[in-house]
Amino acid sequence: ADGIILGPVSHNDYPPADKGGLNPSGQLRKRLDLYANIRPARSRPGFPPRCGKPLDLVVVRENTEGFYS
Repeated sequence: ADGIILGPVSHNDYPPADKGGLNPSGQLRKRLDLYANIRPARSRPGFPPRCGKPLDLVVVRENTEGFYS
C-alpha cells in the first residue's frame, strides 16, 4: 500500500498479548519508532470560534511512557 489511514482504536477490543492479540496502534508506533502524537487544531471559516478568537494550535504529546511504551 502507498499509505494507510488508521483511526482511533480501543485497546480493549483486542485480545491480550499473551493470548496472541496485537493492538494495531501500539504495533505501528513501535515498528515505525513514532515518539509523538501530533494533534493540530484550527478554527474553521464560517463557524464562530468557541474560545473567543480564531485558533491555530498544534499539540505534541510524547508517547514514550505508560501504555504506549
